[in-house]
Amino acid sequence: MNINNGVTLYTKDNCPNCTKMKRALDTKNVPYTEVTITPNIATWAKSEGLLQAPILAINTGTSEYLSGGFDRYGVTFAAEHFGGDND
Repeated sequence: MNINNGVTLYTKDNCPNCTKMKRALDTKNVPYTEVTITPNIATWAKSEGLLQAPILAINTGTSEYLSGGFDRYGVTFAAEHFGGDND
């Protein structure tokens, strides 16, 4: 699966870590696209070793970053590359 430029957050319903990740990205003013995890996305995620939602996909144009579950480093990485507030 190709990762789009920018930040994409793959989420599912009733997922506390998904809510926590959205809140963290919003707090850092990071623009992101939210996508619901479908069976095809779940298959792709498993092939990448990502077994927990949410799935954070970041493409800076020169590098890609993927993580599963709540990822504080991923939030910081996204904020540094997409003009978010790092305070």
